[in-house]
Amino acid sequence: MLDKVRVAKAVIEEQGLATEIEIDGGINVETAPLAGAAGVDILVAGSAIFHARDPLEAARSIRAAAWPSGSR
Repeated sequence: MLDKVRVAKAVIEEQGLATEIEIDGGINVETAPLAGAAGVDILVAGSAIFHARDPLEAARSIRAAAWPSGSR
């Protein structure tokens, strides 16, 4: 899936489109950096947040893992 994201991101940038890429499913602190590096703009995480002891901290950790520079 991430190869498709990279291709889509390249097309979006080449054509100057105002489009964001969202990914849903299997997002957690391990997969978020891969998605962020591939060019994903929006992450949808369910189980990794709602099954966490501290859902707010889980969401913050996923976001920081995906975009360490804080660009999102």
